[in-house]
Amino acid sequence: MKQKKIHYGIAILFLTFLFVYPLKAELVGDAQLGYTIDLPEGFRLVTSRAGSRYIYQHTLVPAGVQIALYPYQQFKTVDAAADHIVSQLYAQKKALRVTLQGNPAIAAHLVFTQQNQRQAGWLLVQPLPEQKGWLIVLSTAPEEKAQAAEPLMISCLDAVFTGRQSFFEPGPMIQAVYPKEGAVKNEVPFQGKKLSVYFDRSDSEANQAVIDREFALLTRYLNSPLQEKAWQRYYRMIYRDSLARCRHLALMVEKELIEVNGGGKLPSADKVAAALLEWMQGFTYTRDENGADFLNIPAVCTDRSGDCDSRALLMAVLLNHFNIGSILMIAPEQKHAVAAVDCEGAGARFTYKGKRYLIAETTAPVALGQIAQDLADPSLWFGVEWYTPPALDE
Repeated sequence: MKQKKIHYGIAILFLTFLFVYPLKAELVGDAQLGYTIDLPEGFRLVTSRAGSRYIYQHTLVPAGVQIALYPYQQFKTVDAAADHIVSQLYAQKKALRVTLQGNPAIAAHLVFTQQNQRQAGWLLVQPLPEQKGWLIVLSTAPEEKAQAAEPLMISCLDAVFTGRQSFFEPGPMIQAVYPKEGAVKNEVPFQGKKLSVYFDRSDSEANQAVIDREFALLTRYLNSPLQEKAWQRYYRMIYRDSLARCRHLALMVEKELIEVNGGGKLPSADKVAAALLEWMQGFTYTRDENGADFLNIPAVCTDRSGDCDSRALLMAVLLNHFNIGSILMIAPEQKHAVAAVDCEGAGARFTYKGKRYLIAETTAPVALGQIAQDLADPSLWFGVEWYTPPALDE
C-alpha cells in the first residue's frame, strides 16, 4: 500500500496579536452548537469576538489556530463556505473531500501571502449538527516553518468533534486522507477459537499515521512542564482513532463471550475484563523502537503482538464497547503502562479523579488486580482518561 503524505498551508489574520488569556488544559467548544476541539497543550487564547471567532497562538511552535462560526443560512453548500474563506485570503487551494456524520466536509491545503510573508496550513470546513451553523477551523504557520509545525497543525484539525457520533470515529483529517478501501477478513484467535474479524484495508496504515504524527508532536513537549498533559493527549488521540477500526473485533468478542456465558447475556464486567486480559497476556511482546515505539492497534489485534501501552490501549478500546469504564496508567520512569478497569474485584487499585480502578497488567501472566511489587507505588503513575461525548440533553 502506498505511503500517503500530506503537506499543509494556510494563513490566518491574527499573528500580530499579543497573548491575552491562558487556555486551560481542557477541551474547548460549545455544547449547544455541538462542537468540541481538543487543542494540543500550549495554546493561548489571543482574542475572541461575539462567540463566533476564537484566535489561538502556540507558545512552543510558531503556529496558530482560528475557529470561526457562521450561520448555516449564509452558505448553501460546503464548497461555498470554503470558497468564502479562500477568497478572503487570496489563497491557492488544494481540497480533499470527506463525509463526516453523513454530511460533506472539506479539508483544504492553502498557501497564500499575508503582510508580505508566505503562510501555509490547513482549512477544515464542515456543518454543525442539526444545521446549527458552519464550523471553520484554520491552522497556520510561516511557510518556511510549516513543515516543522505540520504535526501540530494537522493534529488541531484532527481533534475536531461535531456531534456525539464523532467521539467514536477517527478525526476528520485522517478520514479525508485515508478513505475506506474495503474490508479484509482476518482470523483472530480468542479463547481457543478463531474469530473472523474484518478490518478495512486502510485501518493499520491510517492508525499508524495518527500514532506517528502525534508522536512527532509529543516530542515538542519533552522536558517541558506540559509533558504529562501532552502524553495524555497523545494516547487520547490514538484511542479515538482506534474505536471504530476495532468495532467488528469488539462485536465478535462480544458474541463469543455471550456464548461462553451460556448464550443469554454477557458475563459481569470483571469477568469480561479478565477474559480480555488473559487474551492479551498471550500476545507476543514486540516493540518497534524506531519512531513512536507504539504498534498500531489493528496490527496488534491481527498479529497478536505488542508492547505494554499498545495492549493496554487496545483493552480500553474493547472495554468501551462493553460500556465498562477504564483508564490508561503510565509510569514514565519505569517505561511501563497498564490498563485500569472500573469493575468489581479484589486486588490493586489506582485512584483517579475520585474513582478507584482495578489494575490490568497486560504483559505479565497475572490475574486482574495484580501488579509487580516494584510498580505498586501510586506516585509512579499518572492516568489517561478518554473522550466522553456530551450528554444527550445538553
